[in-house]
Amino acid sequence: MAAFLSNRFEHVNYLLDHGADPNPVNKLGWVFASLVQDSIKDSRPETEYHQNCLRLRDKMIALGVKWPPEA
Repeated sequence: MAAFLSNRFEHVNYLLDHGADPNPVNKLGWVFASLVQDSIKDSRPETEYHQNCLRLRDKMIALGVKWPPEA
């Protein structure tokens, strides 16, 4: 989750490709899928950031994460 919050998509992908939990919840109760969903909603579609978030969402779905995440 820290890699995502730091916009380090290459690190997020590496971790997911090597068995990291695709939908963690941190100590504050933040759900990773919800953070990604909010980032998609709040970013401009023409940006690289938005496109990276969409690719991450697709990878998470392929790894079995329920989408859209529950509130």
